[in-house]
Amino acid sequence: MIEPEFVYYHPARDRQKNEKQKQRGTTQWRVDPGLWKHVSHGAEIYRVLQKTQGSAVLVFLGMIDLKLILFLHGAGDIRHMLLMGWAGESIDKVKFSTLNDEISKSEREIRMLGVVHKDLRPANMLWNNELRRVQRQTEGK
Repeated sequence: MIEPEFVYYHPARDRQKNEKQKQRGTTQWRVDPGLWKHVSHGAEIYRVLQKTQGSAVLVFLGMIDLKLILFLHGAGDIRHMLLMGWAGESIDKVKFSTLNDEISKSEREIRMLGVVHKDLRPANMLWNNELRRVQRQTEGK
């Protein structure tokens, strides 16, 4: 998950982009249907996993379709996003003997609802110290 450390609207850059797009007959406010479909799919996965939100997966707060394009340092222009609750710290920072059991426990809860996680890297797992649980950022099928 990309942490939004530097989110800002750059009026001069966006005005220049808009002028170029007007010359081509498009506007900067045009929705990228492929990206919106991807974000919508992620939202649907979190709806299916509603029973596990806050335990096995992050809490899904909603989808955002911005009217203005924002620039996120390290990611580029942002128009669509999922808004998620804070879940914890990187799993890489956690060291204890039952960590693999906690990872398996979260994975079982997700599978019981019919979602298969497609990317099981540690980068997609967070440790919630308050719950003593592994929570996953999930994209599934």
